[in-house]
Amino acid sequence: MYGVVLEGGGARGAYQIGVYKALIEEGIEVKGIAGTSVGALNGAILVQGDFDKAYEIWENISYSRVIKASDEEIEKFKKGKLDREDILLLIQRLRGIIREGGLDITPLRNLLEEVLDEEKIRNSGRILLL
Repeated sequence: MYGVVLEGGGARGAYQIGVYKALIEEGIEVKGIAGTSVGALNGAILVQGDFDKAYEIWENISYSRVIKASDEEIEKFKKGKLDREDILLLIQRLRGIIREGGLDITPLRNLLEEVLDEEKIRNSGRILLL
């Protein structure tokens, strides 16, 4: 039996699920998982036995599933394709984010509530260290 440690860092979460899939395919049993940040999220989902759910989350992840934002607007920003109106809107939103003390992560909270099942984790017979 083995244990794995899953680090934090946003997109690393997708990589972790890919590696875990390879472990499953090789018949390697993971008895314990330690994780931080996104690694803790993945670890909890995996310990409760929901690999397919974890895979689905990462297959369909988007900015709007993590923060209250428009995926289209974020893509425009990333590509540097902002016109004057977009820039003014961005400045207005940045002011709101600063005024409110940070990004609105309600979508992430909703995802966690939808996916995590404390009872399944506690009764899994596996170790989860966060």
